[in-house]
Amino acid sequence: MSTDYTIYYGADKFDVALKKIPHFTTFPEMMPWIGSEYTNQDIKVLVIGESHYFSKGTELHHDPKIWYSRTFTESLEAKHGHRVRYQISRNINNRFIKKTHSMHKNIHRELIKTNYFKDNTTRNSTPFDSIAYMNYFQRPANKNGSSISVKPQDIEVALETIKKVIITINPEVVLFASVKAYKTAIQSNLFSKLDVLHDYSAHPCSMHWNKPCIKYGKLQGEHYGSIPGKERFVRAIDKMTALSSSIYERT
Repeated sequence: MSTDYTIYYGADKFDVALKKIPHFTTFPEMMPWIGSEYTNQDIKVLVIGESHYFSKGTELHHDPKIWYSRTFTESLEAKHGHRVRYQISRNINNRFIKKTHSMHKNIHRELIKTNYFKDNTTRNSTPFDSIAYMNYFQRPANKNGSSISVKPQDIEVALETIKKVIITINPEVVLFASVKAYKTAIQSNLFSKLDVLHDYSAHPCSMHWNKPCIKYGKLQGEHYGSIPGKERFVRAIDKMTALSSSIYERT
């Protein structure tokens, strides 16, 4: 596995503005992935996951106050679980096959199935080249593979950070690949003053990604019956990009 964390195959057009967001001033390595073709899309899509993970035995992020102030003594130089851009760039290098986290591999597979991205993806590219991607919570989960135990400071930092990212990169569509992240965003009134279409799917690493469920079939006024989370992921993107496209054509 490469440890050259400077490898980044995305766009840096927004970096000056992104680095001014307080959390990214402290943790620049956590800035969102912005695909190289993101700004060229008629409908720009931001996919939001849940949280980051560190390898077993790491505890420097367990205390929110210490984590967000970056006052822990242990170095992050050898750690990559929180490095969003490195993670996606590495996956592109591996063609989303080898040493790829199932989170990113599953998202990659379903993006290819969408009406919006399937025709824009060539043999040598991935839908990740055309989207923006980040996690909602800006502190890694305490345990690798487990859902984050959300604390008040996690909610505050996430709201401030995600809102400013959306304002900066200006997506027309936001899809949460996490029910927990979506519910927290809605309860925090993230979209109260943001004119952007948004919806959710199950977490790509959860059992609900492949398990049919009635609630996933209830999507923006339509009922598709019992479908798995990954199908909702595809349908939600297709419905929102189609709606955004029709709005764009009328204006």
